[in-house]
Amino acid sequence: MNTAIECSGVQSRRMLEDRHPPGKAALMQYFAQQFRTEVLDLLHEKGTGHWGAASAAELLVALFFDAMNVRPEEPGWPERDRLVVSKGHASAMLYTVLAHGGYFPAAELSTFRQLNSRLQGHPCMHTTGVEMSTGSLGHGTSVPSAWRSQSAACAAVTGLTC
Repeated sequence: MNTAIECSGVQSRRMLEDRHPPGKAALMQYFAQQFRTEVLDLLHEKGTGHWGAASAAELLVALFFDAMNVRPEEPGWPERDRLVVSKGHASAMLYTVLAHGGYFPAAELSTFRQLNSRLQGHPCMHTTGVEMSTGSLGHGTSVPSAWRSQSAACAAVTGLTC
């Protein structure tokens, strides 16, 4: 697969941290466009997957590279922000953003939708950085709601933030 982005996830994050807001926005747009191209190349190469994955580029780049409080080097960090992607057909874009964000090597993207790969056609929790296996469009609302209810119930019983 040919990609114009030759940096690791750590380098990508550092590039963004070093920018002030106008430069950061331009770099995030650049990443989104490069990731979109990479995903379309991947889907064409594989001959399988959903082209609609490309529409999630800006959203996922903005969340993972700017808005969300995450530590790719520590994916199980208890204080991390969590994202459930209901649009399971966007898995190729999610995996691309996660790979370039430092969750796993970008070279693993070449295993997308292969037998025994953890990078399947819908987000799967076996993939580092994916919080919930999804596919049904209702997961994006119901799963986080259940997580929040569980956390509130735990806090009420223990007096701790759960």
